[in-house]
Amino acid sequence: MMAGRWFVASIIILSIAIPVAIAAQAGQRGGPPAAGGPAMTLTVTGFPDGGPIPVRFSQAAEGVAPGEGTSPAISWANSPAGTQSFVLNMRDMDVARNKTTDDQAHWVVWNIPPTAMGLPEGVPKGSQRPDGSYQISATGPMYRGPGAPATGPQHHYMFEIYALDTKLEVQPTTDAFETRSAAEVSAWGPDGHRIVCRIAYQLLDGARQTEIRRLTATYRTPDRQSIGSFTDGCIFPDEARSKARDNVPGWDRFDPFENWHFLNVPRTTRSVEESHCHGNCVLTGIAHHAAALRAASTDRDRAEALFFLGHWIGDVHQPLHISYVDDRGGNDIKPINGGFYASSNLHAVWDSGIIAKAVGVNGWRIYADRLARAITPGERAAWIGGQAISWAQESYSVTIGPNVRYCTWREVNGTSTCVSIPGARTLTRPYQTEFQDDVELRLKQAGARLADLLRRQISVP
Repeated sequence: MMAGRWFVASIIILSIAIPVAIAAQAGQRGGPPAAGGPAMTLTVTGFPDGGPIPVRFSQAAEGVAPGEGTSPAISWANSPAGTQSFVLNMRDMDVARNKTTDDQAHWVVWNIPPTAMGLPEGVPKGSQRPDGSYQISATGPMYRGPGAPATGPQHHYMFEIYALDTKLEVQPTTDAFETRSAAEVSAWGPDGHRIVCRIAYQLLDGARQTEIRRLTATYRTPDRQSIGSFTDGCIFPDEARSKARDNVPGWDRFDPFENWHFLNVPRTTRSVEESHCHGNCVLTGIAHHAAALRAASTDRDRAEALFFLGHWIGDVHQPLHISYVDDRGGNDIKPINGGFYASSNLHAVWDSGIIAKAVGVNGWRIYADRLARAITPGERAAWIGGQAISWAQESYSVTIGPNVRYCTWREVNGTSTCVSIPGARTLTRPYQTEFQDDVELRLKQAGARLADLLRRQISVP
């Protein structure tokens, strides 16, 4: 799934029309599971749970120009090790712009330094802030306060903070929605891997859960950083890939794994074969790290194998990771129109967009636990019987389905070929409705199969 991304925390505000007070209801998402450290949290000063947003932070405040306002003080805590920047996003979830489903961009601040723990009240206007971060809204380079019409219904506002392991190559533009989309797509992605690994962890016996926690606690990255939990470990391979690509000293040992995140097949393929792998694909990664988890001589190597195996199982179950090289698994299929998904390309929709909509405000941990509880003994027994090549085939069968809109089957020089569909894709709620069940099935299957592998590869007294 998408490389090198970290945690997100959020708070939702329920707004009654301005100038009436605004009722607030808070939620959080992100952070490690119960087996790890505390979750990342976001606090908006003056916006208490179930209470009003003060008018002074809205467009109805005295002396405030239309579309502007005074930003509240915001703070966050428990950001993960390795954070390189933060992105703050404030949105009105009940306003659709230009008759689309794209909600209102009230404030986007990106490339906030990793040492920051919040933003002060009353951030001044201006594209670039003194700390090097940038800001924009639908109004311009400034905070846009809540401004729901006095005669209208209540509005829901969401504040989100993303902790990234990179700085964004996103410059200010005149289009706040384009800027926000670029920032959000860069920030989203890890939840699918975390969900798979949490499901697997929940399905394991207590002895193996204890061993997983022990191995995780022993591991240090090449820059001597610890990893807070098994689920964080399952996104570590994307960080390793990113830093190896950037030639960061000490990370080059992950270079051989560059192509183990996916499996490319010819466009004429109906049935995935081992020969398509050429000994250098996600199937290679699964076999390599499953063996290393059992046979490696040090806890460090076994922990690393644990993380990579969890990651590879997630990748082989993501349909567009079994796809075609010429469009980079759908990364080059863009833009995604319709305003429903923040994702910039089709691969990202399947990596994170569908999952983000399914997870909602309750957070990935609650969502993962719900999926884990829904797996029946009969399903587990049926799912764990296959091999990695059959799991890849399952994903590919979804990828080439006509309604996915990845490719379409035609005769090319007398050969049936799944040819590329040119142009943008407009994907809205019906797409989510059609494919959310498929994504949830793949997450559950991945979790169950990973649990079975871990049960067989981790020896306990």
